[in-house]
Amino acid sequence: MKVLAVVGSYRENSNTRILVEKVLEVMEGEKTVIQLRGMRINPYEGECMRGDDLDAVIEAMRDADVIILGSPVYFSAVSAQMKALMDRTLCLWEDGALRGKVGAAVVVHSSEGGEQALLTLMRYFDAMGMYYAGGLVARASEERDILSNLRDIRRAMDLGRRIEALTERLYS
Repeated sequence: MKVLAVVGSYRENSNTRILVEKVLEVMEGEKTVIQLRGMRINPYEGECMRGDDLDAVIEAMRDADVIILGSPVYFSAVSAQMKALMDRTLCLWEDGALRGKVGAAVVVHSSEGGEQALLTLMRYFDAMGMYYAGGLVARASEERDILSNLRDIRRAMDLGRRIEALTERLYS
């Protein structure tokens, strides 16, 4: 099983990345984490493949069995980088490349809007025809704050186990 996690945080050691890695910690298979931070990302202008860093991410999504999207929350929405990725995957929707794959979401907010951002990712997975294994909304503000929140660490690991259980049922 190929598991791809895409982290849309601007911070290198973000709370979002930490939680995504906790999800992956309990999972088996070939795991890859791609951080959108620092990537050259062109906006969607009618073509998915634009000759930038996002082209490789889109191809990795096409190859994955499981896709975990992690994003911090800004003004009740996913990060601009995550939204750009979602917009640019229109070609994957058009050819059904993600249909039948498993998706999960991790969002981290500092004050509010986490549920709205999670809903955005849930709707993305639904539009792509993916099975939604679940999501996690966590609260943290300062870099690495999440490490002191054992409840959300456990919830992230539980999400990893739910993903494993769903993929086992689907692919066995």
